[in-house]
Amino acid sequence: MPNADTSYFELFDLPQDFDIDQDRLAAVYRKLQATHHPDRFASADAATRRASLETAALINEAYQTLIDPLKRGFYLLRLAGVEAGPEHHTIKDGEFLLKQMAYQERLDGLADRDDPLAAVDDLRDQLEQEKQQLVEQFKAAYVEKDFDQALDHLTKLQFFGRLQSRLGDIEARLEEQLLD
Repeated sequence: MPNADTSYFELFDLPQDFDIDQDRLAAVYRKLQATHHPDRFASADAATRRASLETAALINEAYQTLIDPLKRGFYLLRLAGVEAGPEHHTIKDGEFLLKQMAYQERLDGLADRDDPLAAVDDLRDQLEQEKQQLVEQFKAAYVEKDFDQALDHLTKLQFFGRLQSRLGDIEARLEEQLLD
């Protein structure tokens, strides 16, 4: 039975790497869930039921971490001994911060564009391109064991996730306005 000392990669029988086989992850997840689901242990003693719940929670946490590129990156850094998380790192790159402000201004002005939904699509493509560049930069820094740089790239990647989330909200409002 898996325990808290088992790495998430070991749990899913995956190499400890940023690039993982998503299909394999999903297949092993389904198999682990079927094997360790608490319903299978409903008539067992209290200790066994509790262990089943803890194992199921571990499996879910591991899956949610490995399926999400940002969480997976932070997890890899934690495994490497790096205090990894937004609370442990701040961006000192002034150019990057200015770029973020420019993106925020573009988001604020989307509704005023002649074709706001086309502008949303263009901005989404740009944000995705920037995110992919940061992912590649993270992977290169991680392989080189330049963990400070890798952490910097992941922290920047979080900014783009928030921008994309806000863009999705704006797009939903614009589409709703068009339907009215």
